[in-house]
Formats: sequence, C-alpha cells, structure tokens
Amino acid sequence: MRKPTEGLKDKIKETIYRIYKKDGRKKVTIRGVAIKCNCSPVPVYHAFKTREDMFDFCLEQSLTNLLDLASQEKTKSLILDIDLALLKLVTRNTGLKEEFSIKENKINVENKLYRITCEFLKSHGKEITPRLESEIHGNIYFIYNFISLLHPNFLKDDIFIDFEKVFLNLHTQIEINAANQVELYDN
Repeated sequence: MRKPTEGLKDKIKETIYRIYKKDGRKKVTIRGVAIKCNCSPVPVYHAFKTREDMFDFCLEQSLTNLLDLASQEKTKSLILDIDLALLKLVTRNTGLKEEFSIKENKINVENKLYRITCEFLKSHGKEITPRLESEIHGNIYFIYNFISLLHPNFLKDDIFIDFEKVFLNLHTQIEINAANQVELYDN
C-alpha cells in the first residue's frame, strides 16, 4: 500500500482539526475523516495510526494557536496573556474544551500547557527561574481546574466578554493576595 501524498496528508490533518474544533472529539473518526476527504480510510490510517494520535495532533494545533492568541493580548502579565488566550481559544474550540473534562488527559494537557507557557515566556525574553517555574505550575493547575469546573454555557462567545472581566478581576485578586503573602514573609 502506498502512503498518502503530502497534499492528501495535509488535507487529512486540516479536516481532522476542523472537525475537532467545530464538533468535538466524538465526531473525529477515521472513517468520517476519509469521507470528508473523499478517500478510503487507508490514507487516514497512514497519517494517524489511532484516534488518540489524532487527538494529540489536534491538541498540539490548538496550543500553537494559543501562542498566536497570547501574543495579541496586551495585559501587564505574560502569564495572564496565556490564561486569557486559553479561555478565548476554549470558547471557539469544542475539542479543546472537551480535553479539560477528560480525567485521563489531565497530566498530558497540563504538561503541554507548561511547555507552551515556557516557550511563550522565553520568546518574550523571560528566563525560567525556579520561582517562575513554580508560578507557572501553580497557574496551570489553577487555569486547568478553573476551565474543567466551568459549566459549558459559561464558555459561549456571547457570555465571554462578561466572563473575561470576572476572570481579570479574579486574577488581579490572586496577584494582590500573593503580594500580601510576600510582604508577610518579608517582615
């Protein structure tokens, strides 16, 4: 059997990601992708051996988009830029939203978020010190659990603007509390 051409492989990847974003994980099937690409399932199998490989590809694509969105945010904190971009991305990406509700994916998603956050910070000239590393881990734990506990309706586009304000206020309060704790320990 021949492997799919690069053009067909790209079409398969684009199709998988489009389905993942729009309809979520359940709709991403090898047979469904083959139908949308007007090919047999064989080239899809060559491109992705399992559905889990497809989901991993989609998560990586989503996180690449996260970097682009985070670069557009202009708050006073690069970590907050990542958080806001992640919340925006989750509102537009059904598959990514589902990743936060699958317990088995928690460590995988957190590790990838950590990697992408470090990549983003380094691209902005930040050195990843042990203290910053600890802050990143704490933030990822917070944002992962925050998103996974939200009711799906809170992440709809029309509600997001108000939700973003609430999140910004929450993030500010956390920064204030952290600063107060530092003052307590310094005295």
